[in-house]
Amino acid sequence: MFINAPVQILNVIKRTKSQIYIAPHPLLSPYIAHYTLSFPKQPKSFAHAAEVRKLTLIPDASGCMVYAWNGTQFSESLWGPTTKIVEVTDDPYHPVHRFFIEFHPGGLHALTKFSQHDFSDKQFKIDEIDKPLSSLLSRALFIYQNRISSLPLNSAHIPSNTFYALIINQLIEEVNNILLKKVLDQEYDQHVLIHNITNTIRQTKGNLSIKALAENAYISQRHLNRIFERHIGMTPKQFARLVRINHVINFYQRAASAPASIVAQHLGFFDESHLIRDFKTFCAVTPNQFLKNMSNFYNEPFKY
Repeated sequence: MFINAPVQILNVIKRTKSQIYIAPHPLLSPYIAHYTLSFPKQPKSFAHAAEVRKLTLIPDASGCMVYAWNGTQFSESLWGPTTKIVEVTDDPYHPVHRFFIEFHPGGLHALTKFSQHDFSDKQFKIDEIDKPLSSLLSRALFIYQNRISSLPLNSAHIPSNTFYALIINQLIEEVNNILLKKVLDQEYDQHVLIHNITNTIRQTKGNLSIKALAENAYISQRHLNRIFERHIGMTPKQFARLVRINHVINFYQRAASAPASIVAQHLGFFDESHLIRDFKTFCAVTPNQFLKNMSNFYNEPFKY
């Protein structure tokens, strides 16, 4: 006797009531952190349904593609690498579905081949940057949208049956195939170099000197600065400082009561004042102000 097991969504990193985080194809993992499917939450009242707030995104030197649809309208946007905070509207109960392609630092350059210095802290339409890519991705998302629109929703507003898992898996496979053809066609050696250097910076929490980074990569500091400006959109020194701040935020999320002096010492800052200065540079608030309003901030959980 054969029993058909229910089909599962593949490569799920994390799942919440309104979001599913999915890993990309292994060959895309140096460039893409994850895909995210976002669904509207089920409102408990009319007041809930109208709830909107401002959410502050912590800069992460990464790009992001966003597709959104509400049943009648379909939109797309591309965010370049962020070096400063971005305020967005958080509308969890509005009937909007979203699909995010979240890049690692340098990943957007691998896709577009454009200097990320020109993309930093800017927003574009995807078809302004790459019309064929926009058409392919839009078609894949449009088919996905049409398929799920006919499925019943569960209490969390997320389709929960086997058909939905199949549709999700087909979407991710199609997006993987589209992006694989784009990122693996040229400049492979440069992308590997950047990936290795940014990994080293993240692993050392931004505490390795630029001189040491250049020496480890067998390149000059001048060349290191040049390729960082092109691939990441900032200098390696700026990137290292940004990495340290993201680690500070991760630390606070685990130990909110930790004194700034302890955090500074643990994460390699010269002293507490240097921590506060860098934190305010990238987050526009002091650590204390951040701790009082943590729920109003968001930093990427799968990049740092």
